[in-house]
Amino acid sequence: EAERTISVSFRGSCTDRGTRIRHTLSELFANFSGSRVVRCGEKSKSFGDELRSSVFSLAPPGSFPTSFRQFEAIQVGALPIVLGDRTYFGGTLWLPFQDLGVD
Repeated sequence: EAERTISVSFRGSCTDRGTRIRHTLSELFANFSGSRVVRCGEKSKSFGDELRSSVFSLAPPGSFPTSFRQFEAIQVGALPIVLGDRTYFGGTLWLPFQDLGVD
């Protein structure tokens, strides 16, 4: 099993049905300790390793209200953070693990 060295991750396409959530994630997590949240559309051959090394994985809407990212995360033992269309309104994004002492 991979060591969990990434606190929270996201790597995926920019497809988001007009919600723009995926377009804002990299900026929101730019200063978040241990995160690897990249701009949507940035590809990497090490996507699988990144996901396996993540404690949490962001799963924003994609072509549909949910994305398969949540299932990918569960398959490798990362905890998916499911972001819905109504989770982010252009303000502060609150994630439940921020209060759990996860850095």
